[in-house]
Amino acid sequence: MSPADAAWLMAGSILELLEIAGPGAVREQLEELPRSQREDAVRAVRDSGYPARETLEDFRVLVAEPILSAPSRPRTVRNAPRRRPRPGKRRGRLQHACPPGAVRPLAGTACAAGAAHRAAEAFQSLPGDGS
Repeated sequence: MSPADAAWLMAGSILELLEIAGPGAVREQLEELPRSQREDAVRAVRDSGYPARETLEDFRVLVAEPILSAPSRPRTVRNAPRRRPRPGKRRGRLQHACPPGAVRPLAGTACAAGAAHRAAEAFQSLPGDGS
């Protein structure tokens, strides 16, 4: 099949989808393509000279113009590893700074050393029994 025949078949398929499902379905399908391929496909259909003039005009107005006039937007990378915050820069950091090597039993809880430190301070502040 020649490239011209393939373009003709693609144009016919896209215009048939437009007639059956409407412009939203066509735009949705085209959005799955990378921007350069999407624009190439839209231009190929728009300039195909397909004999269904009314459908072709609907395509130009309802699909091609919105896609070709849309501003480019930055693409997000799928499945990219997320950046992890640097140690010490976490939100919701506990007021007690754990000593080096202290292990926190659960995320969001004070370390055992911090609890022991606070208990010792509380014990020292108790009045003596007088012995």
